[in-house]
Amino acid sequence: MTTVLTAGAVSLAVLGGYKRVEKILTILLVVKLVCFIIVAIKGLLDWYTWPALAQGLVPHLPPNEAVVGTTRVRESFTQLMAIAGQALPPTVFLTYGYLHSNAGYTTADAKKAFWKTVYNLGFIWGLFSVVVIVAGTTALHNVYTGSGPSFLGVSHYSQIETIPVAGQVLGPAFPGFFGFLAPRVFSLGLVGAGFTTLISVALTMAYLCLDIFGKDWHFNKSNKRFQLVFALWIAVPALLTPFWAAPALLKAITAMVGNLLLAPAAVAVIFYFVNRPSMGELKAGAGRNLLLGTTLAFALTLAVIGVMRLLA
Repeated sequence: MTTVLTAGAVSLAVLGGYKRVEKILTILLVVKLVCFIIVAIKGLLDWYTWPALAQGLVPHLPPNEAVVGTTRVRESFTQLMAIAGQALPPTVFLTYGYLHSNAGYTTADAKKAFWKTVYNLGFIWGLFSVVVIVAGTTALHNVYTGSGPSFLGVSHYSQIETIPVAGQVLGPAFPGFFGFLAPRVFSLGLVGAGFTTLISVALTMAYLCLDIFGKDWHFNKSNKRFQLVFALWIAVPALLTPFWAAPALLKAITAMVGNLLLAPAAVAVIFYFVNRPSMGELKAGAGRNLLLGTTLAFALTLAVIGVMRLLA
């Protein structure tokens, strides 16, 4: 099954050029957003959701979550670092130029593209994040409260570590005997989420690898070298996944924390390039440098704190 899915991903993403990849990822993201909104509606209709969201805007470190039935705890700081790592993805910072170039943007479109990015990340992604938090909290607290029946020995959300167990959060969405479909649909959703992540990361690595060695990094049907490198970055990690022994949740958190540690380097690279004289009229002014400097200080502080906590 892994081999078939990998072959399908390679053929869909590599052979159609950049425009096909952009279209596929856009469709998948919209489908996921609609699904999250459907799940989040119940939570948004409860009045106490809104004060809880407002409280979450106040910086604080929540208490650790004890894993019910064990002596282990889920450290809130680790979870917070994972969330911060997702909010500051260094690869996204570094690949905007490649993506905009492949999308056909020119220097004249730079300001328009900038405000489009502000709109997408500031409003669309902000809405997506709020909906995901509400949907996840509503689903977890309604299904795994510790007082109801257990599934595969799990009765509380603190115990979730596998996909079949996590998939049961969709159980209430299916009437009666159709409940067995919950983990299947959940898994299908994860395949879509995994596809978008894998393709995005592979695309980024193809851009960076080719550009580092001075090769043509443009994604088009005539650039066979790009297609080969892109295909390898999709196929090799995908085919290695059955041999990963660590729990899925741990792998996800580790990847996000790794993002957080690389974020200062990514911001520093951007800071350097946008202040070069060759940028001309697009060279960063005082306002943009202030924002970049603040972001760099924030990312560096989180990275240092994270390393110190990990070493401790």
